[in-house]
Amino acid sequence: LRFKKTRPNAALVFAHQSDQAYRFVRLELKGKTGQVSLGQVGEFGGERSGTKAKTKFKLKVGRVYNVSVQVASDGTVSAKINNSLEPVVSYRFAQGAELGRAGFEAKKARAA
Repeated sequence: LRFKKTRPNAALVFAHQSDQAYRFVRLELKGKTGQVSLGQVGEFGGERSGTKAKTKFKLKVGRVYNVSVQVASDGTVSAKINNSLEPVVSYRFAQGAELGRAGFEAKKARAA
């Protein structure tokens, strides 16, 4: 992912069932701080929509970020950035791994 302008955000989308039901790992730059969050849109197995886990992360405009997402069969999702050894953010969803499409969502950012 590459941030192009001020206040960009980009997400890797996975377990995409429809435009109203999917999970995501989002990178956002707000002012001088950055954030990585993991969440879902819509309800999956009784678990409501929303951000499930988030952490501050230093992000800069113009820099490329390699994001990888691991989805385990027990519902644990972990995101790593730039080949980090440990996940930057992780969360165990109540329902196990969901099948679905994967994609990219961006506002003032692009795939690099």
